[in-house]
Amino acid sequence: MNKKGQSYSKVYAVLSALVELGPGMYTTTCLTRVCNETFAQEHTPADGTPATRTPIISRSSVERILSAGCDWGYLAYDASTGRFGLPQWAQPHSEPEEASLPTVTSGPLAHECRTLQRTTSQVVTAYALSIVDAPATRLMRHHEAGTRYDFTRKLAADPTARQTLKHATLGQDAAGLVILAHMAPPRTERLRMIRSEGYALSPSPVPGWETIAAPLWYGRSAMGALALHASTWSMRRNRSKYIHLVTRSAAGLSNIFDSSTAAAA
Repeated sequence: MNKKGQSYSKVYAVLSALVELGPGMYTTTCLTRVCNETFAQEHTPADGTPATRTPIISRSSVERILSAGCDWGYLAYDASTGRFGLPQWAQPHSEPEEASLPTVTSGPLAHECRTLQRTTSQVVTAYALSIVDAPATRLMRHHEAGTRYDFTRKLAADPTARQTLKHATLGQDAAGLVILAHMAPPRTERLRMIRSEGYALSPSPVPGWETIAAPLWYGRSAMGALALHASTWSMRRNRSKYIHLVTRSAAGLSNIFDSSTAAAA
């Protein structure tokens, strides 16, 4: 590739990193890391030694590209934090179909989901166990997508994914599996591991995203699940952090539900 082609590739890498990270403002260091993790060139030596990955772009090059984008009005810059991002006009609006997803406007469930969404900048959903169906299913009670229009666009374009996200059998994904693992003595190794660890991981119904879920307890019964859906890239980098936040939020909600159950009794 000639020098001009390399320059274009670097611009593409920076813009792709901004799109991959989603709405928000990001530091030059963060964007440089994403560019090099995503587009680094792999070199396999002829002598059989382990392959190495060569970074394609320096932090100074990323900063020049971002500055030029801001000069032309194609990127946004927050002088107070020194962060860059896509301007509002370049961020698509949420799709009308998002309104068809269940949402509660107040109460501890809405508050905890909203807090978790804002803390992670990912998508949060909460489910209740439904035993009316045979076999049992998990049914969405609440969702918080924030400004993750990349998620809602995919959801709007895929009716099957949207329906599965809202309502599915317990074996479909992490949200259902984590309920199933705590309903009765687990019969499979995977369910035993989920029960032991207290959370489940799986691909999300939305392509390109992954899900972490933890059980919501009502007394001694797992009657629901709290789930976080993150882009594959974000999940790869922040899995441990997300697991901690989801399990902590689920435990906090379960304590509130427990208190309500005790008060009612």
